Amino acid sequence: MFGLFSKALSYFWRRAGDEEGEDERWAAAGHKELKTVQGVVTRFCHDYGMIDDMIIFTKDAVTKNMPLTVGQEVTATVEEDKTSGGLKAIRVDAVQNTWGESNPTCDASELNMKILIGNITSLSKDSGYINQNTFFAMEDVCEGFKPCEGDWVQAKYFINPTTWNSEAVAVKPLRYKRVDKVRISSICGRSGTVDE
Repeated sequence: MFGLFSKALSYFWRRAGDEEGEDERWAAAGHKELKTVQGVVTRFCHDYGMIDDMIIFTKDAVTKNMPLTVGQEVTATVEEDKTSGGLKAIRVDAVQNTWGESNPTCDASELNMKILIGNITSLSKDSGYINQNTFFAMEDVCEGFKPCEGDWVQAKYFINPTTWNSEAVAVKPLRYKRVDKVRISSICGRSGTVDE
């Protein structure tokens, strides 16, 4: 009975910060003040991102190398960045919205596919790069297409959570036209023009 009474009474004896419904807590850690906040990833690049467009984080701050996406809920421990005067996350945890244990080895390509349009900047026998930073294997190139450096392509890609590098899984030419018979009008080295 006393426990029930103390819980009911504690509702009315909250601090001023709690009345606003803030989900933030400050903790003293040596000379730094740390704050725990819940937010949403609003921007994300290869090695850094932002939470609620106010808190910056790096890939090193993300626990367990979990792949994050824009719109994902996170809990972050932040401190004031002395250089910029803004907030910087020193630890970012992804919020799991499932009852069961999620599988961290789930292939990120299925969940976070994005479309990339770019040109092939380098090629080898087994692989290549689009825009100098997105890796693709030749087995991921659509059937019948033999890529060359300089070709414009469209690719589905994802960010690999273990290496934080982008990898393409489906590469196809951006524009193509099938031509069975053609008249070559001029050749200059390895390139030329054809009449349609």
